[in-house]
Amino acid sequence: MSPESSLESSHESWLGPEGNWDSFLSMAREAGLDADDAHMRELYDYIRVILPGLRAVDELDLTGVDPAMLYFPPKELLSQDTLEAGP
Repeated sequence: MSPESSLESSHESWLGPEGNWDSFLSMAREAGLDADDAHMRELYDYIRVILPGLRAVDELDLTGVDPAMLYFPPKELLSQDTLEAGP
């Protein structure tokens, strides 16, 4: 089994309707999170609500769509540039 399919399998196991707390904690540890943190249950519940809605992004057909290459600097930088440039 490839690492990618193993990751997908693990992802599916904790995201399914019955969930799998141990699989989630294992993935959290692999991502460098502290699995003993008191907020892990809150994160688990949040991800189980949000992630299924994000699956629609995987289904988008972006063939022929170029990435946006625009840069919008923070407003603070814009106001500093204007002040430094003067009239």
